[in-house]
Order: sequence, then C-alpha cells, then structure tokens
Amino acid sequence: MATIEKETTFAFSKRRDAWTTRYSFTPTCYATCGDILMSSKDTVEGVWRHDTNVTRNSFYGTPHKTSITLSSNDDPSAVKIFKSISLETNTPDWSAKFYSNSEYTEDNNGQETPALSAFKDKEGFKYMEVPRSIKNSTSHIVPCPLMSGTGVGIGPNTNLHQYMVDVDVPSGVAVPQGRLLNSNLVGFNSFSDGAFSDIFITSYYDKDDEGIEQVGLDISSNESETFDGEYYNSLIFALNQFLGAGQIQMFSESSIDHNGDQMRGPYLKVDLEVTTNRQIELHAINVDYEFSKLDKRLTQNT
Repeated sequence: MATIEKETTFAFSKRRDAWTTRYSFTPTCYATCGDILMSSKDTVEGVWRHDTNVTRNSFYGTPHKTSITLSSNDDPSAVKIFKSISLETNTPDWSAKFYSNSEYTEDNNGQETPALSAFKDKEGFKYMEVPRSIKNSTSHIVPCPLMSGTGVGIGPNTNLHQYMVDVDVPSGVAVPQGRLLNSNLVGFNSFSDGAFSDIFITSYYDKDDEGIEQVGLDISSNESETFDGEYYNSLIFALNQFLGAGQIQMFSESSIDHNGDQMRGPYLKVDLEVTTNRQIELHAINVDYEFSKLDKRLTQNT
C-alpha cells in the first residue's frame, strides 16, 4: 500500500533567488491582485485573503502551529554534553524536543527526549534545562544490593500487598528506590504469569541493628482473587524464582525522565513549536554545553 505523505507548501523568494520557507497550509492555487495575496482550496468555500485577518497563523479558518528545527553544531568534531537552551523571544508556551546521533540506527548511540513545554522566564529569556534521554538510556538502571533473600514476610497492610524481604547487605548501604529488575533486566511481572505487578522498592531500613537491612517491596495484584493461602503461595513461589535464591544480581530502575542519560554527541537537533495568534519574534536560540571528559577533539597536534 502506498504511503500518503503530508502535504507541504514551499515558498520561493525572487529577491533572494532561493526557496526560503515552508508552510503547513496547502492551497489549491494562488493569485495576486495588486499587492493582495489570495488563495483558494478545494475543501473551503470562497477565496482566502492573506495578511489581513486579525488572528495570525490561521489559514482557511484553521489555526496552525509555528515550528522550527535547528542543529547546534559548534565544534563539530567534539563530543559535547548539552545542558540547557534559551530562547530570545516575546512569545511564551514554546515546546521543545531534542535529538542527538539520529543517524545511528544500527546501535544504541541515538538519543531522544520527549516534547516538553518546560520553558521558564529568566531575565527576559525563555530557559529550559535539556531533558534526559528516554531512548537508549542506562544511567537510570543501577545495581541493587538485593543479593540473598533469606526470608519473605507479609507486611502490615495487606490491601497494598506490601511485602518485606531480608537482605544481607552491610548496615548503611542504601538500596536505591525504583522498579526491581533481575540480571537480565526482566521485571517480576513475567515470573508471576501476569498475576502481579512488577516490584517497586519503596522503603529501606536497618533490622534491629543487626547489620541486616530490610527492604519494603510494593507488589500489587493484577487479578481480583481473594488474598488466601493459595494466592499467597503463588506469590512467594514467583518471588523466589525472581530473586533466584540469591544467585542473581538485582538492579533498580528509577525514572528515566529524571535519571536517564544526559544528551550528548557532536550536535544537538531541536524541534521548537508554539501555537499562538500573536506576532512572533525569535531573535536568537542559545545552547549551553560542556565538553565530554572522554572527548578528544581534533587539533593541530592531532
């Protein structure tokens, strides 16, 4: 089946002798009458007169977004860690989505962030810290010293299905909170045949000052069975399989939005977008970065 591409209008400048911009509206034809630009569209009755309507960025009665894509490519031979972006503009409510190493499709170097409207006003500029990558991140997955489950006991609140597991780790060694994974980065849900949610580490404290730590695990049922002995035994069986009798290294997976990898690479591509009926002024876009500690830039002595 053939893929129908999104229609785009390109504008050509006779003065510059070049194609200068793109528009999201797609008219059927254009015409000029003196200095007045007019267009028509098959699906809209009448003729549309441009540059006269009070509501800006509206064509044929439909509002459109303003967008721009740019690349920060200063010192292109250097690997950089991108920290923040600022816009010199009179328009609020911009959203931004970031990419790096997009050309890497055969490995895990490509990075991407969600589209966020998180710009803050700072001294007249719109400022945003570059979000963490939600693609190919690993820094939000860290080793968890949950190595030898010596026993499983039911917690005080059975409605929450909260369980406690004794862990042989030195006193004072914190277990990071997050989703618990095994050495193959598999969650608990697959071991319970879908009957229970994945395990989330929610609390951590010393057990009676014995040098043995106790970790609070939130495990919720995905089914409506009564919490009876058979149901409890199936949970314990799946939990023991998941923990691997202390032979499997465990990992804690925290929020990728907060603890994912920093955006890095030779360049940073940014998709900026805003919906407004105001006149837009965008004077400059600034990107703050630092060089990676592992970067070896090309110099005259290289």
